[in-house]
Amino acid sequence: MQTENPKIGIIGCGAATEKLHLPALATLRLTPHLLVDPNLQRAQQLAEKFNVARVAETYESSIDGIDAAIIAVPHHLHARVSSDLLRRGIHVLVEKPLAPTEAECREVVEAARASGAVLAVGLMRRFLNRIEWVKSALDAGVLGPLQSFDIREGFVYRWPVCRRRDSDPSSCCKSKTGCGRSEREPSRSWAASRLRARWHSSRRAIDAGSRSSCLGIARWRIRRRISP
Repeated sequence: MQTENPKIGIIGCGAATEKLHLPALATLRLTPHLLVDPNLQRAQQLAEKFNVARVAETYESSIDGIDAAIIAVPHHLHARVSSDLLRRGIHVLVEKPLAPTEAECREVVEAARASGAVLAVGLMRRFLNRIEWVKSALDAGVLGPLQSFDIREGFVYRWPVCRRRDSDPSSCCKSKTGCGRSEREPSRSWAASRLRARWHSSRRAIDAGSRSSCLGIARWRIRRRISP
């Protein structure tokens, strides 16, 4: 792979691509070579906004020549698309979660091992300064033996959501355009997550009223298998 100017493709042109991945690449002075989305109009809009040369409806026939790909498609497609690209030797950054099931996760990991391509999951909160500080303190034993943990977070939820979902839930996410991305608007509801666990010798108790972000951080911090 070219390290100075890698050829990057982005598969999936939803809110994460528009608000996170494309601006991040622009900050690094990198321009993707390809945007892929079944809603070609949506892909073209983002291509014009971020000066991307190529767009396509599907990745299968357009991914040749790409060194690395960002996978930002619906969760149930993560494993299939990631495994396919890894087997082709294309490095992959896939949005969280890696896949909906353990079996699919193992399939993706095995594809990466077999090809030697790099697989990364977008668990970006692990790189926050405060998270890294807590992880270092735990690893160094500064806080003593872990007895329990309680992770809470809350914020005003401004992520773009489909307006169809409220008016006609049956139509949301079922159209070729991916639930009418042109009809998305910010939601201002309150979002809260919580993950609690207490360790009692050989058994554990977990209150998993949380999102994958909290679970991912907890698993990484304490290096133990956690399952609700």
